[in-house]
Amino acid sequence: MSDATTNTQTGGNGAAASTSRQKRKIATSRYEGHVGRIEFSSDLGGHVVEIDGTKIHPSIKDTVTAYGAVNIMQTAYNTSDDPVGAARAMARRLQSGDWKPGLPRREAEPDVLMQALAQHLQKPVDWVETIWLPAYGKKHGLDTGPAKRQLRAHKTIAGVIAEITAKRAAEAAAAAKRAPAESLDLSV
Repeated sequence: MSDATTNTQTGGNGAAASTSRQKRKIATSRYEGHVGRIEFSSDLGGHVVEIDGTKIHPSIKDTVTAYGAVNIMQTAYNTSDDPVGAARAMARRLQSGDWKPGLPRREAEPDVLMQALAQHLQKPVDWVETIWLPAYGKKHGLDTGPAKRQLRAHKTIAGVIAEITAKRAAEAAAAAKRAPAESLDLSV
């Protein structure tokens, strides 16, 4: 699966260059200790590219680490109903060492789509995320993002999402009514 886009960009050397970017699905990525491996799909020749984190040049090692940390935090941010809280929690986990690659363990509540699917299928959210969703995507020839978009638009699942969202809104309104009516200083 690939989507081609062509655009003109200024390259790292300052020269303008027309680039053709291909979005391709990476079949698998794995981490074993400090070694990361990406195995490309068979339509790209089934190549494997490895990087040993201990061999990244010292002059850019901190930058590469920051890039990786930001990507991990963005994933937490993009898959949570509390994006800021999820990103902050992930930053704490990265700093404490309480994170393992490939094992998403969100401290925030699972996103509403996963909750709706779990409720509809009467299965645990973790099972829906790790077993059912990949199998659904494979069966329908969809990557995770398009599969989620398709599922969100399904009438039954959209209805369950609406129920969950309405329940959350009612709980938030009840909490607001119980909160003290003091003035909130929002100045910075």
